[in-house]
Amino acid sequence: MSAATGRFAGGHAQARIVLSDAGPHRFSAAIATSACAGLHGCPGGTVRGTWRALASNPDTGQAVALAGSGRLRVLRAVRASGRGHGTGFVARGRPTLRLVLSSASGSITITATGPLERGFTPLL
Repeated sequence: MSAATGRFAGGHAQARIVLSDAGPHRFSAAIATSACAGLHGCPGGTVRGTWRALASNPDTGQAVALAGSGRLRVLRAVRASGRGHGTGFVARGRPTLRLVLSSASGSITITATGPLERGFTPLL
């Protein structure tokens, strides 16, 4: 995943998120931010966890739920939850991801759109 934007405490940042398969039903997400405005530092770090397939219409592509934890600058220890979607019955499409990272200090939501992929490309 790349070219994501996120919001935190009324601010915003440009984010790059690299989502990778870390083994059977496991994921790792590396998050780097820049151009932070209205924030007390740029959040960035790594989140790891598990994913599970969600029931969906096969024509719409793979849908997954993600849950995990990690550490981010600004928020420190975070819990992660989200949903993602691969491409479906299209010649070319973009996978999508919505990841919410929360801690006692606040939360950040990253909505990501990946590069163009061929149809039926899974998210993970």
